[in-house]
Amino acid sequence: MTDDKARTVRALQMLGQRVQHGLPKLAPVSQESLAKVRAAVRQQWEATHRVQAQSEGSQTVSPPKKTKQQQQSKSKSQDRSQDHGHSY
Repeated sequence: MTDDKARTVRALQMLGQRVQHGLPKLAPVSQESLAKVRAAVRQQWEATHRVQAQSEGSQTVSPPKKTKQQQQSKSKSQDRSQDHGHSY
């Protein structure tokens, strides 16, 4: 009975892994939805920092600039997201 339970657990783990790898294929994230999320995050960031700047009595605060390294890592992560779960 213990072997059956262990076998069942292993089969469910493998199924979970296959589902996780297949989900990006079935429901890929569009650039439009990413742009909406980025805009919402930026708006929230600006609102938070505007309140902090007003409470400190300073002028408006600009959001941090992305470094070249951050931009490159972003493009690399986008390349990986296009991989669609292929394993070799």
